[in-house]
Amino acid sequence: MTLDYITLTPEELAKGQAYFKSESLLTGDITLDSLLSMTENGWCTWERNADGALLPTAGGSVTPEEPDYFAGGDGSVGDPYQIATEAQLRAFAEATQAGKLVTTNVYFVLTADIALNGEWTPVHSFGGTFDGGDHTVSGMTIGTAEAPSTLVSAGFFDVLANTAKHWLFEDLTPCGWKQAQTTGGGLSLTELEPSFQFKGCPGLYFVGETLDCAGMCGGFNLHWAFGSGITAGRDAVRTLRRPHKKR
Repeated sequence: MTLDYITLTPEELAKGQAYFKSESLLTGDITLDSLLSMTENGWCTWERNADGALLPTAGGSVTPEEPDYFAGGDGSVGDPYQIATEAQLRAFAEATQAGKLVTTNVYFVLTADIALNGEWTPVHSFGGTFDGGDHTVSGMTIGTAEAPSTLVSAGFFDVLANTAKHWLFEDLTPCGWKQAQTTGGGLSLTELEPSFQFKGCPGLYFVGETLDCAGMCGGFNLHWAFGSGITAGRDAVRTLRRPHKKR
């Protein structure tokens, strides 16, 4: 593979892939195709280190070339990238799937209600902060009851590695909220004792899907709900049986 004046061997591309992982510049699976795509779109450059190894750098611009991605903003916390139309939202999602868009530590905001028409392509391995602005996304369709999607992980995001907040969804297809299998988000596990007791309030427990922990379909979430509930219940019983100190 030749880029400008340099030729990248498979071994050098593999080193580049390892470099991106070590620097946490991308989340989720990183492919050689995505690295090349990023290079072609000016997202990164390649340089030789002191040992002569050819490695990618983060020297490229994180501003996408396609103007239809965003309505404004620069991706910072004070001026997040703005998404105002269905076309911009779809272009954004498809760019993450193609490896053209780095979202790690980048900020985005939805500035209008958006009605989706047709099959939705999930935002891939989102690693930034996306504020829905209390706007509604409606009509999200991923597969149908007759032809279910074959995606292993599907939703508005296929993998959410950071923060999404202030979102509203309506008219989900094919099954809607009544057939939803699990929820995302919740109280962080770092706020709990191993017994699932809340660190800030003795005697208060959180279990199951009130917590920021979810698995794939197949019984994992039921097992988590039952297991965490049993653990919390047993600890609560032991706590009640302990003699109380007289004041």
